[in-house]
Parts: sequence; C-alpha cells; structure tokens
Amino acid sequence: MEEVNFLLFGGIDVGTTGVKVIISDEQGNVISSISHDFKFSKLSLPDGYSEQNPKIWWEELKSTLKLIIRDLEGKFLFASDIKAISVDSTSGTIIPIDKNHEPLHNALMYNDNRSINEAKKINDLSQDFYLKFKPSFALSKILWFRENKPKMYINTYKFVHAADYLVGKLTGDFSISDSSNSLKTGYDIIRKRWPPFFEELGITLDKLPEVVQPGEKIGEITKKCAEETGLSTATNVVAGVTDGTAGVIASGAVNPRDIFNVIGTTLVERVVTKKLIIDKEGRIYCHQLPTGNFLPGGASNVGGEVLKKHFPNDNLKVMDKKSTEYKPSNLIIYPLARKGERLPFINPLAESFVVGEPKDKYHLFTGCLEAVAYVERWILDILKKLGAKLGTTVYSTGGGAYSDEWCQIRADVLNKIIRRPMIVESAMGAAILAAKYAIYKDLVKATKKMVHYRDHFVPNSEMKKIYEAIYKKFRDECDKRNYK
Repeated sequence: MEEVNFLLFGGIDVGTTGVKVIISDEQGNVISSISHDFKFSKLSLPDGYSEQNPKIWWEELKSTLKLIIRDLEGKFLFASDIKAISVDSTSGTIIPIDKNHEPLHNALMYNDNRSINEAKKINDLSQDFYLKFKPSFALSKILWFRENKPKMYINTYKFVHAADYLVGKLTGDFSISDSSNSLKTGYDIIRKRWPPFFEELGITLDKLPEVVQPGEKIGEITKKCAEETGLSTATNVVAGVTDGTAGVIASGAVNPRDIFNVIGTTLVERVVTKKLIIDKEGRIYCHQLPTGNFLPGGASNVGGEVLKKHFPNDNLKVMDKKSTEYKPSNLIIYPLARKGERLPFINPLAESFVVGEPKDKYHLFTGCLEAVAYVERWILDILKKLGAKLGTTVYSTGGGAYSDEWCQIRADVLNKIIRRPMIVESAMGAAILAAKYAIYKDLVKATKKMVHYRDHFVPNSEMKKIYEAIYKKFRDECDKRNYK
C-alpha cells in the first residue's frame, strides 16, 4: 500500500493568559486546535509593572503540544506530517537570558510601563528616527535593565522577545528574532539594521538578536524538544510575527488598502500600505508584513471594555438585539472605561463623557456601540490624512466582531463593508506563515488558499447619511474638550 503524505502546518500563539496551538492543512482546514491557560502565582508589583515567568510559558506549551500530537495520532496522522511551525506572541515583551539560555528575570510584559524615563531619554536621542518610543516598548525596558540592574545587564547574553524564547526552546537557537517582534526594540525595518543611536544609549549590539524576516527558516525541532513535546525533528521552525500581525494574516488583510480591525477589550486598527507611514505625534506606528507592505495603525483605549464597565451583569446578546430599536441613539459619548487615551489622540488625562440623556440602559448601550464606531472612523481619518490609501473593506476580528448589530452600525458609520473571517485566532496566522515557507512561498497565495470568510455587512445608505451628521457632532464635542 502506497504511503500517503499529509501536509500540515503549525501555529503557536502565546498570549497574556495562555497558549493556543493550531494545526492546519494547506487549505486552511483546522485539523487540531488546543488551548491551555497559564497558572501564575499572583505577583505583588508596583503600579504600572507587569511581569510573567517565561518558564511557565514553556511548561504549558510542552503540555499543549503533547496533547496536539496525541490528537493527531488519534486521526491517523503523525508529528512528521507537520512540515513547518511558527510562533507568535505579545509585542514589546522582553526577557534577559544568560549564556545557558536561562531567564535572569521575569519577562517584562507588553503592558509594563515602568520605563517612562528611559522612553523619554531614547526619544531625545532618536529625534530623526521614524518611530516614537513608549515606555511599553521593548527598547525602553532594555534601557531600564541597563540603568536599574547593571549587574544583570552585564550578565545578559541576549535580550529576547517572548516568541524568540519559545523558538529557542524548539530549535536550541536563542540568538535569532524576526523583524516584526524587533520593531519595538528599535530595529530599523527600512534599513534592516539596529540604529546607530544605540551606541549613545550604551546598549551594545552583541546583546541583541540577529534579525530575519517573518517566514524565514530558523532551524528544526531539536531531539531534546522532540522528546519533551512529541514533535518531529523533521519539522522546520519558521520566524514568526507579533500576535497582532499574526491576527492580520489570519484575517487575510494582506493586500494594499486592506483594513484590519480588532474589537476586544480595546480597539486596534491597521491598514496595509505600500509605503511607510510616519506620525510625528506618535499615535500611529508601522509593522511590516512578509510581503514588504507596511501595517500602519495602533490601539485605542476604547473598545469592549466600556460594555463590561456599564453592563457587567447584562446578557450582551439580548442588548445587541435591542440596539436595533434605538439606533441612531443621537447620544454623543467618548467611550473610555478608564482614564487616558492613546489613539486617535494622546491624552493621559482624557475621560469618558456623555452628551444627551439616555432613556434607559438599552439606549446607553446603543450609544456605546456607536461611539466605538466613531472612534474607529476617526482613526481611519487620521491614517488617510497621513497618506494611507483606504480600501472599501474592513476585515474585522475580536469579540466585538461576533455582534451582527455592532458590525452593521460600524458598516454604516465607516461607510465600509465589514467582513468576518471564519478563523480569527493569531495561531492561525502563524500556521499560514509556516505554510507560506513550506509550500506557497508567497503570503498572498497562502492567505487566498487558507483564509475563508463567514459573512459580511454592507453600509445602509440612509443610516450612513444620519451617522455622518452625528459623527461631526461627536468630533465637535471632542474638540471642545481639547481631545484632538
């Protein structure tokens, strides 16, 4: 009997709360998918600090991979059928490791903001650089280690990103990163180098990884890793991207003018462009796809969190259905759940406001859905003003995309088609990258074959006109509060 060769591809997503592994075939069909939550002991940290123990990531990933391989074997498939695997993780997370590849400190997570002074110092020295550094960026954290833990800095072999650490565990090579994760470490994605101003910061390049492009091969699964996880030493490990960029790939938004959106706790908006978009105000920054196209955009502090704040005990599906009776609400709301905003404007003191008197909770709920759509529209206006060319379709993911009613409101406010992919997990984006390396050789071809769509929402011409007028009032109310 002739042996059948299966083509399978793995995507690993290591997020804030857990790990997810997806195994897909070359058509984008999910063959196996397993998640594990992290079990962290609660850390007592100062305000603005956020840390995790990276060893726990690896322990949970090993357990998840063992279950994946067991699941495949139950379907008469084998670890050796997985031709390539790729890893994505949080953007801006950094870990100092020693020469034995052991962490010298907990990972400083993507939302750790202790490095305020360091970010200011970096920006003072890099005024001609196209990127404005924030305290949450990896480079700011590396400088924090240098200035606050000098002995640890000296003993650091490499500063690695979260994905790099796990790739190292898979391949034995901890010295390589990808350009997507390296962006917030200051890697110049235009000139393909670490910038000269690092010397003035006292950060030596030998402590930073070699950078390759996403989708390039880094190595193979080691024998030790194979014994610990059940993976095959024949499987290639491919350079990944940040979790946000993996989400873009999973959505299929990889062509110029494609717009990508996530509505989760916060709102993320990006557009695919042929040229680098520079925002001197620091609201917008650019990732880069393996195609060479850029991904300008950023994250707002508004999003689904405002619904959790105002309607913590309500059934949101019921609230969604009721919203159709109340739109347009004619309420003007800036929908922050907490103080501070970063996009479409930067103001650490910005607060939520409501203009108009809500009749009841359903009226307020509808106003909040509309308000997030107004903020999304504002972000797209900024991107367009900065030179980005916008297409007609928004590829929408995140918890907010599951609401039909919210998608329709957004279509009407944005005057864009809202398209929902079948599979929106970042792990799927990593699997697509692995398939791009192994068989497709081109990311656009890979997404055409592997990304499928559930449905879409088309703008209503009458509602579009109504929302256009309300959006202008929304912007006027923001101007009055100097939110601009």
